[in-house]
This record gives sequence, C-alpha cells and structure tokens, in this order.
Amino acid sequence: MRYAKLQNEAIVYAPNPITINGVHIGNPPQELYLQQGYKPVRYAELPAQHENGYYEAVWEQTEAFILQNWVWHEATDEDELSDEETLHILLGGTC
Repeated sequence: MRYAKLQNEAIVYAPNPITINGVHIGNPPQELYLQQGYKPVRYAELPAQHENGYYEAVWEQTEAFILQNWVWHEATDEDELSDEETLHILLGGTC
C-alpha cells in the first residue's frame, strides 16, 4: 500500500525511508505514516481509452484515504501533448 498527502491538489507520496526526529526508518509500519499525516492511496482503474481526448488523474482526500479518479478531456487541435506530458497526466503528476 502506498501512502501520500495532497498538496495544492497534487499527490505527494510518502518517502521510504521516512525520517522522524532525525531517525531514518526503512519500510515503516502504517502507524508511522498515519502519524505523519499521510493517508493510504486508493487507485481507480483507468477507463477505456477513446479517440479525440484523454483522461486525467484527479485526487480527492477523505478522512481516511486519498482517492484517485479520472476526468475526461475532449481533445482540441491545441491539445497536442508530448510523450512526457502524457505520462505526467496518466501517472497523476508523478514521473
């Protein structure tokens, strides 16, 4: 399970190892991530791809989880994306 925080609507994954009070802890238990304000991430399956558009990962924070969702964007002539930009969108802001 991955843990993360939302900052400005972008997902920021918890580090591993995590440093707490100057101590580096590799493969920390869930309790340590929760104490540091990280929440478990729940991923949504990417919907079937269609022509003339793309899906963008969006994130929602609940009391217990960070949830992934997908938003459809209709393509326009101005929407030509590089491979790097496409990966950035599909991976939810992580490259």
